[in-house]
Amino acid sequence: MNETNSTNLDDQDKFNQKVADLAKQLHDLVPLIKEYAAMSYRTPKEETEFQKLIEMVEEGLPLIQQAKANLGEKLYRHSVAYFYAIKEKAMAGDEKALAIYNELAPEFGQALMSHFDKN
Repeated sequence: MNETNSTNLDDQDKFNQKVADLAKQLHDLVPLIKEYAAMSYRTPKEETEFQKLIEMVEEGLPLIQQAKANLGEKLYRHSVAYFYAIKEKAMAGDEKALAIYNELAPEFGQALMSHFDKN
């Protein structure tokens, strides 16, 4: 493995750890937020605490959005690989693969173009 791949894996590991840390933090915060949100009346102190909790969640949103984008990109790459593997088998005469290919092909073109339009 070259240094660039090692760096990318290190960066991915760091990112994954940040996501795991955020998930733990949110897991701990959600019950408190629900409790404050359910109150029909909050004292000024409770309101301040509630707003701090909301801000903590909002601070995590960019990380959540990045994780979502990373997952979407990974799923897209795997989907493309699957489609072309099925296409290859279908073109080689595999009946099951041909049925799958015929089901996927119309939507694949649309999905491919949609993916490029987003980027």
